[in-house]
Amino acid sequence: MSRWCLWIVACAAAAGVGCDEVIDASDVPCDPSLEVCGDNVDNTCNGEDERCPTTQPSLSVPGWACDSGSPPPSVLAWARIHDGHGFFKDGGCFVFFEGSPGDFYLKRTLERASASSRCEGSAGCTCPSLNGWPSYDRRLYAFTLEGDVQDCPGISIRDHAGQRQPVSNRCRKFLLQIHNNPVEATFVASGREAAEARLSRFSSVEVACVEDAPHRNLPFQSLLVADIQLNPGFVSAR
Repeated sequence: MSRWCLWIVACAAAAGVGCDEVIDASDVPCDPSLEVCGDNVDNTCNGEDERCPTTQPSLSVPGWACDSGSPPPSVLAWARIHDGHGFFKDGGCFVFFEGSPGDFYLKRTLERASASSRCEGSAGCTCPSLNGWPSYDRRLYAFTLEGDVQDCPGISIRDHAGQRQPVSNRCRKFLLQIHNNPVEATFVASGREAAEARLSRFSSVEVACVEDAPHRNLPFQSLLVADIQLNPGFVSAR
């Protein structure tokens, strides 16, 4: 049985013990409100992670990208990247919107600062490494973040987080893997209450290069953080 299968079994057997504790040794109780689909973390302690929808309806994706005027009424919240810190161009944007009645998605506008042709290769060009190692952008992720970066333990994976490896912890919640991900919109939550609860508690978007263990030259590094703003003009399609 693999390490990650053992983790799932241990999580299912943990009566009253936080499943995040199995992952990062933090004392977090089982809490269904923290469940994020597709992050391979079982916050409900029922033995499985919530699966993201396998098919998407015809989504209504807003063209707005934090660049002008007020957001359209389908936009629930947004996070504008004022400073890309040399990793990305300034002015990027993460838009949380109601893509179909009651279902909320994320659209991102994020351009790398580098124009090198190797940026589109399998290794990429953005994630900084130590001791002269090249970038390895398959560890480039976006999260919603609770609190300050320095107060939240980093995420650690092996290679590109295959084999159902956890990509959330108690204070970082998975949004998407960024590198070579052409998907226009990523599922976030079902129901306005669930979406607003997550964005209110985990109130920043963070782009980070997660640690690729056991390589000491590929450590966790937070690249940028942007505050999430709820849209007071949001109008649900329901």
